[in-house]
Amino acid sequence: MTNYESRNAAEDWGVVLQSVPSKSRKEIVKRLQEIFSLDREDSEQVLSNVPLILVDHVPFGVAVNIKKFFQKLGAVIETTNHE
Repeated sequence: MTNYESRNAAEDWGVVLQSVPSKSRKEIVKRLQEIFSLDREDSEQVLSNVPLILVDHVPFGVAVNIKKFFQKLGAVIETTNHE
């Protein structure tokens, strides 16, 4: 593996939203609206299509921070570097 490939792999992480408990839906819809500049309907549509990739191609540290943020809100979420 070249240095470019290893650096690229370190920055090629995704965050997968696996599920959202019903008690957390309202708060997560609100946060999705704020973070991704979505309207309420689009944010609710995101949650109705889980599991889904919330963000992709980000550095590992960013992926971990996103994961922690949404876990605190009650979401089941994971980081991955798989295609």
